[in-house]
Amino acid sequence: MPVPHYPSDEPEEESPPDIDSIIHQIIDGTGERDRGPSPSLGS
Repeated sequence: MPVPHYPSDEPEEESPPDIDSIIHQIIDGTGERDRGPSPSLGS
């Protein structure tokens, strides 16, 4: 699946945990959740 490249304007988006959350959101968006639900993506 295509992973969108986000601009690293914010230092928080350069953090590995946040990038993992982005990937997690994509996985959740495709309906294929390889991991548990993330509370950050709940909103």
